[in-house]
Amino acid sequence: MSREVHFVVAVDVDTKRTYIDDDTYTSKFDSSQGYFDTETEEWQVDEDRLLYDIALEILNSKSALADD
Repeated sequence: MSREVHFVVAVDVDTKRTYIDDDTYTSKFDSSQGYFDTETEEWQVDEDRLLYDIALEILNSKSALADD
């Protein structure tokens, strides 16, 4: 099973700033769409935001930016 946490990422082309846009995410996605289970191909609830926090740490790490 693979669990995918999806983010809305914004890029300001004038300032060259990138950031995770939680406001847009919460306005466009339902709370039941916490992560996507690739085995069942369904959105699952991440009630305690544990997977979100793990995914955010991975996303912010330098290794996540490197090509595999």
